Amino acid sequence: MTVVTKLAACRPVSIHFPALAILALTACSAGEVLSPPKTPSGYITKLVLTPDKQTTTVHQVVHLKAFAKSSTGDSVLVHVEWSATGGTVDSTGAFSATQPGTYQVVGTLPTGSVPPDTATISVLAAMAGVVLKPDSATLQPGGAVSFTVSGRLTDGSLTSLEGALFSATGGTITAT
Repeated sequence: MTVVTKLAACRPVSIHFPALAILALTACSAGEVLSPPKTPSGYITKLVLTPDKQTTTVHQVVHLKAFAKSSTGDSVLVHVEWSATGGTVDSTGAFSATQPGTYQVVGTLPTGSVPPDTATISVLAAMAGVVLKPDSATLQPGGAVSFTVSGRLTDGSLTSLEGALFSATGGTITAT
């Protein structure tokens, strides 16, 4: 019999079943669903990280998971040892970086029974602001001016902002 419970604090819990057994659980989960660990049937043939590729921005967290594939076709979530070529990755697979770049995050089974797997995380600079060119315009009646808009990234570079919406006070704007 499998028992799954939610606990709101870190404390022992006893669940009594008449004519069955006393099951004691100790958990520190702050509301996380707990269940017994699963093991794949057969033997582990491959370790797979997901996502295997991800693009994000600086200071954002990418949550990676590791799955063991078995000789019988099972796929089971497993705990691995995490490492990264840059940025940081914690024991749960949460990766983040403070600098733009492309990083490799490696998951390794503690037993070393299969080769490690690698995920590639591309980290881009975050949006710091919007640049409107020209920043102002004075027109004669019936005159027109074309504006462009770019995004200024935290590394100082500019990027195109496709689909930007414009508005004006006094006059009209048309998309061209």
